[in-house]
Amino acid sequence: MKKTRIIATILILVMALSLAACGGGSSTGGGAPAEDNLTYNLTYSYFGPEVIPPGQFVVLAAENVKERSNGRLSIDCYFNGTLLKTSDAITGCINGTADIVWVDSSVLGEVFPLSNVFSMPYMSTPPAKTGLDASFKELLATCPELGDELAAQGLMYLGVMPAGGFHLHGVSELFDSPSKLGGKTIDGLGEGGNLITALGGNGIVLDTGDYYLSLSTGLASGQLNHFASIHGFGADELLTTHVVFSNSKDPTDYDSMFGGGLYAVLMGTAMNLNSFNSLPADLQEILVDEFSRIDEYITPIDLEYMIKVTIDMSLERGDTFVFIDDKAREEWQPGIQSLLDKWSSQVSALGYDGMSIYNKLIELFAKYS
Repeated sequence: MKKTRIIATILILVMALSLAACGGGSSTGGGAPAEDNLTYNLTYSYFGPEVIPPGQFVVLAAENVKERSNGRLSIDCYFNGTLLKTSDAITGCINGTADIVWVDSSVLGEVFPLSNVFSMPYMSTPPAKTGLDASFKELLATCPELGDELAAQGLMYLGVMPAGGFHLHGVSELFDSPSKLGGKTIDGLGEGGNLITALGGNGIVLDTGDYYLSLSTGLASGQLNHFASIHGFGADELLTTHVVFSNSKDPTDYDSMFGGGLYAVLMGTAMNLNSFNSLPADLQEILVDEFSRIDEYITPIDLEYMIKVTIDMSLERGDTFVFIDDKAREEWQPGIQSLLDKWSSQVSALGYDGMSIYNKLIELFAKYS
């Protein structure tokens, strides 16, 4: 797996540099020299707190960039939406309010429909988390349309990963069949809200800061989310039933519990192309190399300190776990297919063959299972 990750990182680096070369202008009129003695400062905006793994990764990557560049490149990091709120991340990065922003499918999909391939639901069970990581990286590195979509509006990917497999968690009710979703309000990130609606429920998409309040007050009866997120934002205190879409039926198989899922949204970093092009080539390489290591940093921490902690606490508390394998998944497939059809038609109208990219992702799931 380590060899695969190295290859994927190299592919992302090549893609990012080629996109930067053809997309957007720069303040230096075509890009800075390969090396210079100037210093550069960038801003990074993340809507979440510094103390959870994504925030910790951003801090570490910024520190490594500064050290490897001998102080020539520094990054000022802003957390908790103090520079840009979640809903403003994309437009704020395009207009230069922040040079780099944390993104996930919930904000990407509103502006970049093709990128919603990363949060489309799956007809069959995807691999464990480490296989998901490799699949997402390889898809981005080998499907230039995904990068082109961002480049057309002045952005580029620096490094991405799947947040984790999304499972269905309830405050008290067990949502182990689409028939139990009728009249129930369920929160879901990315396309999760639309998926819940397609399955017969009332799907909503909440800001991360509203997770706890919505569940504690009854605004939402449950969440379609991954285990690390419900722990990171405190929702695990309230969610006591867990419908896990996995062929593994062992809740202590943490890698499988962090993978699988009805779908798995993209998360990572996007950067303003003008800002990227203004950097010398050696600094560009350092920047891409550090931020493409996102899964190598976050996944092990999430497995040990987020997933394991959450599941162990749930088991000790006596929570209900139900596992939906490929056979049991069949009753969920009509709703999944309806959402796929709608998305495919949307991106087809924009000139993209979305289903060919989706099918390639499914093939990668088989490769890394």
